[in-house]
Amino acid sequence: MQEPFFRRFSWHYPYPLNFDLMKKAAADLLGTHDFSAFTTEPPADPLRTLLAIEIILLPNDRLRLSITGDRFLYKMARTIAGTLANIGSGKLPSDLIPRLFVSPDRTLAGMTAPAHGLTLDTISFTPTR
Repeated sequence: MQEPFFRRFSWHYPYPLNFDLMKKAAADLLGTHDFSAFTTEPPADPLRTLLAIEIILLPNDRLRLSITGDRFLYKMARTIAGTLANIGSGKLPSDLIPRLFVSPDRTLAGMTAPAHGLTLDTISFTPTR
């Protein structure tokens, strides 16, 4: 059930999720890869590094997805969330992630999750010379 207090700040995904499948798929995302399949705008440099992805179970049948990376492409975090949800619900195959890095076709990845659940937590800046 969608809690009214969370409605504006979270995404209601109406299907049961297999967290083990989601965690395995999240582990496949770690490292430096071509993330072209996770953006709607082809970048000049699609290589990004994901350092950590946490799927944290919360009370009231909720979860938090936390993604740490060096930088992100346009809609990349939202597409990762949608792809992991689609894998967890069985709408996409559990071995999809490595195939997306080989064939960076956006139509093969999952849906783009809505933005109203997205929160930027921390930005670290390291000056370059």
